[in-house]
Amino acid sequence: MYIRPFGKSVNQGEPVPVPGKENSMIREELLAIIACPKCKGAVELDREKNGLICRQCSLLYEIRDDIPIMLVDEAKPLASQDTGDRQAEPGA
Repeated sequence: MYIRPFGKSVNQGEPVPVPGKENSMIREELLAIIACPKCKGAVELDREKNGLICRQCSLLYEIRDDIPIMLVDEAKPLASQDTGDRQAEPGA
């Protein structure tokens, strides 16, 4: 299913390939309007993990059968190194 932003034609925008699947694509328009359901913040495509990452919540929303699963209960927590957070060294 393709969600069409108001005023845009269906054919606009380039599809973004999803890794691991030859014919899988997510439209750039969808990536531009989709938000984390928990914090309403921006998400970004992570091709290696085959999902959308919310860095603020440290959650990964998987993409299954070309559909981003945007359910907080289905999201996977990320390790701190995946979010780019830097922890203070012990004893520092």
